Amino acid sequence: MRAGHRFHKLGEVAVRGVVGAVRWGRALADPRQSAWNVRDGHMADVLDRVAARPRPHGRPSRWVVWAHNSHVGDARPSELGRSGECSLGELVRSRHGDDAVRLVGFWTWSGSVTAA
Repeated sequence: MRAGHRFHKLGEVAVRGVVGAVRWGRALADPRQSAWNVRDGHMADVLDRVAARPRPHGRPSRWVVWAHNSHVGDARPSELGRSGECSLGELVRSRHGDDAVRLVGFWTWSGSVTAA
């Protein structure tokens, strides 16, 4: 890959990140939008772009995503889903099929999580 093409792709990734952040920020300020859905939708879109990249020897992509349980879980059967929210796990399963996704949850015995 030529250096110029690589920098162009990096620039595209950066712009997509900024656009996603702006959409999320606007959703936070607009009570008619779900900032949660915008955020998890952006995460799913990023994973789709990663999965679409050409792989050596034609092998399918395999990835591990480390995220909070509330994001990687499937929101459909939960209170989150009943309130109209979606999750990264739900979006990835609906786009790639249940058999293509494995979810692993993590927990700790003590401590706290700070998320802004």
